[in-house]
Amino acid sequence: MADAAVIVNLFQYVNTDKQFQFTVYKSDGVTPQDVTGFTISLVVHAYGDPNVAYFTKSAALTTPTKGVVTVTVSAADNASMPPNLYDYRLERTDAANDIVLARGTYSLLGK
Repeated sequence: MADAAVIVNLFQYVNTDKQFQFTVYKSDGVTPQDVTGFTISLVVHAYGDPNVAYFTKSAALTTPTKGVVTVTVSAADNASMPPNLYDYRLERTDAANDIVLARGTYSLLGK
């Protein structure tokens, strides 16, 4: 079961595209989780308030048998957001599974 939330901090400059790659691990925190068939999303929300979401992006299962997923955040996704500190969570959301796989801060930086 992939239930060990990893803390990873992300950053991106305003008006740029960026790919974020994550490896999902089993509960031991060491063994990669096979994510074949998983539905995984990245949600960026207000710092300290998960109820105020700014955007949600679906993850591509890059190398699913090794737990590797990639999320692409385009310039358009954060165009209306001021440079600031936000929170994010990477979550599995398919049938009967609502699990946070990774979380941390999302720093949106000015150029």
